[in-house]
Amino acid sequence: MRVYILGSKGIPAKYGGFETFADRLISGSNGSIEYVVTGMADKASEYIYNGARCIQFKTKNSALGRMIHTWQALFFVFKDAKSSSESAVYILGCRAGIVLPFFRPFLKKRNVRILVNPDGAEWKRAKWNPIAKLVVLIFEHFLVKSADVVICDSRAIVDIMHNEFNVPPSKLKFIAYGSDVYDVNEFFSENVVSEYNTWLQSKEIATKPYYLMVGRFVPENNFELIINEFMRSNSESNLVIVSNITKSKFYDKLESATGMKEDSRVKLVGTLYDQNVLKLLRANAVAYIHGHEVGGTNPSLLEALGTTNVNLIYDVSFNREVASNTGLYFSAKKGNLAKLIEDTDIMKKETAKNMGLDAKRRIQEEYSWKNIILDYENLFSE
Repeated sequence: MRVYILGSKGIPAKYGGFETFADRLISGSNGSIEYVVTGMADKASEYIYNGARCIQFKTKNSALGRMIHTWQALFFVFKDAKSSSESAVYILGCRAGIVLPFFRPFLKKRNVRILVNPDGAEWKRAKWNPIAKLVVLIFEHFLVKSADVVICDSRAIVDIMHNEFNVPPSKLKFIAYGSDVYDVNEFFSENVVSEYNTWLQSKEIATKPYYLMVGRFVPENNFELIINEFMRSNSESNLVIVSNITKSKFYDKLESATGMKEDSRVKLVGTLYDQNVLKLLRANAVAYIHGHEVGGTNPSLLEALGTTNVNLIYDVSFNREVASNTGLYFSAKKGNLAKLIEDTDIMKKETAKNMGLDAKRRIQEEYSWKNIILDYENLFSE
């Protein structure tokens, strides 16, 4: 059985949910499936990674470049599948939606089964203007209509696919995203701890406890709400924000709406790609604050549940489905999160530890990579 994975930038993963998924799927494979992973790079190449054939197309990382890459990847699958008697293509994200109807009859001539992951309700994201939202909605419509199987990493997304796109239940499949569980006392080496301490000092956040927020720098992650509420609280801790922060209209609006430069507790530290240091940063946080309100199973929430004891979570259905009763929830109501932060500051250590154990247990039972990889390989082999 040959399975093509399209839609990621490629493996091994450096960052990104799709890239991490593809990497973990390949690394945890039982060897019964031949994987081919396409990706984007500054120059074309082909190599083997953990037994998978990796095809990197020379493509610019821009809107036009990603669209060109989609054509390249689908055309490659059409040609390459000729040498396989049984194959499937798994398309990550909705970008291929506008071209998939064109490729579908050609792929079917090669007996290629088409599986797609629409990656949540993308058209609802606040970062899109009305025209962009309409375009994304159209892409997603054509994507799911052209698929044999629509895979959703959240049951809430399953409902959206059925109720808003009329995808029949027979075409819908729920398989969650995965995560790991980390124990700060067992996992981290002396070298990682040293790198973590050096990083804290370089960001001038080594002397005080901190709350942590990790996520893309987009409006639907509720930066404004979280920063305002933290500034409203009387917490003596820092708020450390790890994000791809850039000077933009959104940044200017955020600065104007919060006055964050006037509060020394708010630390915008930029990106952090060292995964071990990031895990230790999560593990040592007073609490992780998760403000994402759009999407399915969010990887950053899973990682926090597997690492951080106390998780303060924006109360929407996607997040409730993932964390259940293992976190504390806040709303957009003025003062709600500020009060939660103040309560967390005085929380007993034993209470925080028990919350962390519950969260880690949930990850192990519902979101372990081992079980998720097995679900995928069973589906591919059907």
